[in-house]
Amino acid sequence: MKEYSERVRCLKDEILLQKEKILLGNFDDPQQRQALQQLGELVQAYNAIAELPMELKYLMAEDNECFSIVAGFIGDDTGLVDEDGCHLRVGDVVNLMQGDTNYNRMILLSNRGKPIFSQEELDEKKALRIDCFSEEHLKDAALCAAFDVTLHNCIDDATEQRQQDDLSMG
Repeated sequence: MKEYSERVRCLKDEILLQKEKILLGNFDDPQQRQALQQLGELVQAYNAIAELPMELKYLMAEDNECFSIVAGFIGDDTGLVDEDGCHLRVGDVVNLMQGDTNYNRMILLSNRGKPIFSQEELDEKKALRIDCFSEEHLKDAALCAAFDVTLHNCIDDATEQRQQDDLSMG
């Protein structure tokens, strides 16, 4: 039993390290795509032995020309809080006020894994968390990032890549 829990803990640690590596890179780099595939494989290995499976989804921000980044993993803590002290996570939707105007934005990470908003900016705009992530809010995310923002699943990506690799080798 101790060996089992040690392996689960080791896989969790490897997953965290891989996520950090991905958030600090540029997705246009082929090594970045490989790192994401490796992350999916780690999650699959974890799910094969863990009692509670992990579903790891991430947001991709792209301009459809030359720029694409992983804009965070859904549910990861950002270190930010809203006006009520609620901890904000990647994918949360906040309501912001600027003058008389209210608007909603999704909490995303920029390149280098830092939140797109600073705590000061959220305080100044009286940010209030209004919802956790849902696919319906991807439009808010695109407005915020000024790019296309899409949802991806690490396990699905790893499976697709493995199938493509098998076809190119076979």
